Amino acid sequence: MFAKRFFYVSAGIFLLALAYHVGAMSARAQPNDSAIPEAITARELVIVDERGKPRATLGVLGGCPSMLLNDENGEMRAAVTLKSDGSPVMALSDAKGTVRVALHVGDEGAVLTLADMTRQARAQVAVAATGEPMLSLMDEAGTMRAAVGVGPNAEKRSVATFLLLDKNKQLVWRAP
Repeated sequence: MFAKRFFYVSAGIFLLALAYHVGAMSARAQPNDSAIPEAITARELVIVDERGKPRATLGVLGGCPSMLLNDENGEMRAAVTLKSDGSPVMALSDAKGTVRVALHVGDEGAVLTLADMTRQARAQVAVAATGEPMLSLMDEAGTMRAAVGVGPNAEKRSVATFLLLDKNKQLVWRAP
């Protein structure tokens, strides 16, 4: 409905501009800055497709500014929000609506989490606020089984650390 209204308003403005320039050899519609609103204020903006289905929503959910993107079936596939502390969070979902990818950036660092079809975290890539990166791999129960990280050792030199753990979180192998 919004698209049709926008089309008719745009067509009307174009025809008025064209009528103003009748008789000129190269009639051209000029944008009118006074017709462009300085601001649009609303609690929520919902963008629908040609069938009227909501595809994008920009609003404030639970006091947090958010943008949601839906697929043609109405499933939320992407969301970006700012938490109450101002840190951004992004979630990407599969066709069933299951969040499979999450990204969070906060004062403590940045974390990218990849989940399986049951929403269980299976891999994480993180960079701490101090700059140390880490890759963690989890089993089907969500237990960390392997990790690789880079950070300072006792002598404050940067060193890579590898860990392998069993299903009971007991150390199986470590280097160095």
